[in-house]
Amino acid sequence: MIWAEGPTCPHCGACDQIYQAKPERKVRTRLKKCGHCRKQSTVRVGTIFEDGHLPLHKWLQAIYLMCASKKGIHSHQRMRVLECTYKTA
Repeated sequence: MIWAEGPTCPHCGACDQIYQAKPERKVRTRLKKCGHCRKQSTVRVGTIFEDGHLPLHKWLQAIYLMCASKKGIHSHQRMRVLECTYKTA
């Protein structure tokens, strides 16, 4: 849905020279690199999940837990369900 017409660079807006980046030090899946500005980006750039270190599936699971419960969910319960720390929950 984000890249309906193919990947575009969120930094310069180019769409013709986007390619898969080679992992150098840290393996990051689905990392794209722009051929024009040479900057790396992922699907999360420009969203509320951009600076988070939590995997996207855990974010979506937490959002579902918050929306599906009628009176909300306690952070200790989120901590147990998501298998993360209290601070993260």
